[in-house]
Amino acid sequence: MPTLEFRRMNRGEWGDLFALLWLCYDGKLALGDPLNGITSKMLPIDAVIRNDGDEGLVSYHLWPDEVEIMGHRRRVVVSRYRFGEEAFRLQDEIREGKGRSFTLSLPLLGFLEEILVDNPKGNSLPWDLDGLKIGEKSDLLIETHEPNDGKRKGIGLSIKSEFAGEATLQNGSQTTNFLYRLDGIGEEEAKYVNSLYRNDGGDIDLNARCNFLREHAHISCEGLANPMGVFRENLKLIAEDEEKIFGQILLLHYFGKEHQSRLSVMPALLGSTIADPGLRKETELKVKQKIAAYLFASFSGMVPTKSWSGERAIDAGYLHIGADFQPIANLAAEQERFQDYLLLVTRLEHASSRGTRADYGYVFNRNGCYHICLNLQIRFAGERFKPNPFHAPQPNSSD
Repeated sequence: MPTLEFRRMNRGEWGDLFALLWLCYDGKLALGDPLNGITSKMLPIDAVIRNDGDEGLVSYHLWPDEVEIMGHRRRVVVSRYRFGEEAFRLQDEIREGKGRSFTLSLPLLGFLEEILVDNPKGNSLPWDLDGLKIGEKSDLLIETHEPNDGKRKGIGLSIKSEFAGEATLQNGSQTTNFLYRLDGIGEEEAKYVNSLYRNDGGDIDLNARCNFLREHAHISCEGLANPMGVFRENLKLIAEDEEKIFGQILLLHYFGKEHQSRLSVMPALLGSTIADPGLRKETELKVKQKIAAYLFASFSGMVPTKSWSGERAIDAGYLHIGADFQPIANLAAEQERFQDYLLLVTRLEHASSRGTRADYGYVFNRNGCYHICLNLQIRFAGERFKPNPFHAPQPNSSD
């Protein structure tokens, strides 16, 4: 009986294993992005490497009809056709799974053990595996070669699934709070704002608070609430005025009438605040570049609470698995296109206002002036799981 029998995971976690099975069966990495579809370029897959944790690094070497699997202590050979069969079985079980987390059927769990998956969640791969710059978030390493010249290369892939919950790119905390000065209000208005809650459970009504302040206060950003932290230095490594740009973005998000959250619309919104029409396009382009650079840094492993070296994960990318289970890779090596992709699939989100983790959204008096802290947190804006009809590709003898 498989020892994985009682392992329960969510759709996104099982989706990571679907990616492993499918890539080993299909043997091709489709390049493109989920918004524009697959490009005509397909990279052949020579091997897939996964960090199992318990077994260590496990490599799956693809041959025409078989997959040679090599772990720290074991070596097995399995038909590629079986990888296709089990990938299709896993699609069905992910689609039909009940609740937020669930286990799989015994035959599928048995196959996972057969291919040396001892730890279904696995671990991220090392940043500099084989001398590559793949960041700290890669789930799989793809070994491939250019079809034209045979040049070999490795690509670290972080897996994102549409049928899973939306993942966070950058978590919010007190470190990512920005400070806003509120001129024109007094103690009475401050008390009223701080009394606005969405329910009795302690969730503050941020939109209601900010809507009131928009109508009754003159609001200006004073930068990071903690100007002495490492986050400021990290922002400077990206661009000298990165802090100012994100202070303006949060001002538009929290205090704008529509509370726009998609990062892709922020360049145009900031451009519209420029009085001189001739400078609007220039501002839009600058803001787009600054947001994209920040997203790329976050993808590369920059976190606000730790000092960052400025190293970019140029040998990595995202593997996007759509609701139809079709994997499409978007690679950081194509930097401009990759940054456009990040800009289009991310949004601002309100971190939890309960407790002290972020501790924001309250009006307070500092040195005779009223202020409020607002938080920066960024999440992927993927679609929720939709049980779309899907027809399994049939394994063929040429694979």
